[in-house]
Amino acid sequence: MSAHRGPVIRCVCCGRTGNHAARGLVDACYARHKKHDTLHRFRRRYQVVADTVEEYAFLSELGLDDTQIAARLGISGDALKYALGRAA
Repeated sequence: MSAHRGPVIRCVCCGRTGNHAARGLVDACYARHKKHDTLHRFRRRYQVVADTVEEYAFLSELGLDDTQIAARLGISGDALKYALGRAA
């Protein structure tokens, strides 16, 4: 039995179903990749606020509006507003 009780997902590493630990990995794969320092191979499912703000500034300078920027970043308009508000 797993100690972590995240939602059940299909692991991006092994394809098995199990409890989600982080980065699309089930508990066992997350623990293995953490132990071997290979978690960098798997993208975070949530972007760090500072990264979102940096991307926002760059895309804004290119003339994109907030709706276009959110779409380009793969997040909702509300998530973009939330990230910008947290960074302020």
